[in-house]
Amino acid sequence: MFRFAFVLAISSAQPWPPCPQRGCLPCPDFSDGRPNCTCLEGYSLNGSSLGGDRVGLEWDTVQGWLGSCQPVICGQVQGPAYAQALQDIPVSRFGDMIQYACNVGYEVEGYGSLGQWQVTFAPSTGPPGVPAQRLVRLRCSAQGTFENLTGQRCVPVCGDGMLVDVDHLPQDDQSEQCDDGNRNTGDGCDGQCHVESGFICVAGSATQPDRCSLANAWAESSIVVSLKGARETNEDEVALATSVVLAEVFQCPQRDVEIREVVASSSNESLDGETSFYDSMQAMQVTFRIKISNSQVLSLNQIEAAMANYRRFAPKVVATYLEHSSLKDFHIMVVEVQPPILEGEEPKVEVMDFNDYVALVATIGVSLSCYFCIIGVVGPAIFWCLFVNRRPHRLQGHLQYISPHDKSGWVVGLCDWYKSSKATCCSLVCFLPARLAYTWDTVGILPYWRGVRQALMCCGLYLVGCWPCGAFIAGQRRSDLKEFLGFGDGVKSNIEIEDVCYYILCPLCSVVQEAAHVDRVFSAVARRVKAEAEKAKKRLEEIGVEEDDDEEMQAEAPTLQAMFDEGFNAALDTAVGALD
Repeated sequence: MFRFAFVLAISSAQPWPPCPQRGCLPCPDFSDGRPNCTCLEGYSLNGSSLGGDRVGLEWDTVQGWLGSCQPVICGQVQGPAYAQALQDIPVSRFGDMIQYACNVGYEVEGYGSLGQWQVTFAPSTGPPGVPAQRLVRLRCSAQGTFENLTGQRCVPVCGDGMLVDVDHLPQDDQSEQCDDGNRNTGDGCDGQCHVESGFICVAGSATQPDRCSLANAWAESSIVVSLKGARETNEDEVALATSVVLAEVFQCPQRDVEIREVVASSSNESLDGETSFYDSMQAMQVTFRIKISNSQVLSLNQIEAAMANYRRFAPKVVATYLEHSSLKDFHIMVVEVQPPILEGEEPKVEVMDFNDYVALVATIGVSLSCYFCIIGVVGPAIFWCLFVNRRPHRLQGHLQYISPHDKSGWVVGLCDWYKSSKATCCSLVCFLPARLAYTWDTVGILPYWRGVRQALMCCGLYLVGCWPCGAFIAGQRRSDLKEFLGFGDGVKSNIEIEDVCYYILCPLCSVVQEAAHVDRVFSAVARRVKAEAEKAKKRLEEIGVEEDDDEEMQAEAPTLQAMFDEGFNAALDTAVGALD
């Protein structure tokens, strides 16, 4: 009862005005504050941000509230480098959340070493397949900007054995100089993935870890740099800038440059002359060591020669400071360059002279000549003795014995040639021209030794890079072979384009396919010819028995003739006597 009376008291104290007065209708969606309705936070009349101020709606006595509140538009977000978007949102509005997954080898900046987020609004787990440490989440805020709910950048994961790119990070960010697959100290790559003093790391990439070892050779020196400008710098900034500069000057990996010490001296008192225009003047002596990890990229002699000429070395260092370092807002001078001290012995790289090149060319030439002699003379001769000379006949003239199945297409597929013809595949190393010539000679396309010369020419064309010409010659013989077997295009001496393409794409597959088909057909035909020969031999044996019977009859023929003559004479005498 008391609650009902309290509501009536409030209603009577603030009655809603009757229409068409302002506020007689409820506020539109995403607004409140009747009778003076204003858009909620994150909403405006046209979706644009007004710096956080709430927008009031206009009233019309006829139409009522004019307009509607729309979510603030943030637009398109620029995703972090080395990350993939997990969903596609062309235009982001207030409340929309966009998620990115860092590539493998990276994690979101702010993810601690204990596997916990160091920022607020962090997710405990990511979407399926995406761990939380690789998840970047951005949300469109009421001010029309994207607020970061996790880390903003993808940084390398230290100790995972993957050395990934860091070109998207600031120059002073030394997240990962090396990665040997662990976070142990004393093995050349420490727990923060920095190269330890006196060590070099090589061979690291996104697919394999670094291999770190003690440096065998290095050059140690120092330079004195004068810095004048509107601000002061510190030893850490100069050390990082100098490592970048020296790596650029000597064209070596930055992790091979080791800054040993930076000693600073400064004076901020009023300076006379030209220095009165600067608020700070500092001199920095930087002692550094350049370790040799690859003598083919940088050698000790190259370092010594580059630093020996001060007039060329100092301007180059100054220009690199102004172009590639964070000290580009200073007036820089290289005051002193100490000659380098060379330590250790770098691996010797043998440089080939003219005689070495001649010897190399001669070795390659002799090797190729011997190989061509083997496949062009020795191999064909062996093949002739073992197969060609012992072959009883060719397929030519025995087409009636080829089965219809063998005339319908290849018995071995182009991709299955290695399964049923392993011996043929192995023999091609030394008998490739001989095998081609034997196939062509068995069918009757080319005589054996002429086929050897033509197959050897094809091999030479492939070797010198003119493989289309070699494929054209071998493809022509393949088309003739198909025409002989009965599954060609029906046009004699015509070259089918597909046969040339087979020899272009996989010449060995084509050779083995043809050899397997011809060997199978020849084996079947040989059995038929042998059976027919045995039948003929039996018929000849039977004919031989009949001839023996005729000879015996011929031996007895004189006796029968005499008997016939005697009977004829007796009959003749009887006839004569009757006439008398």
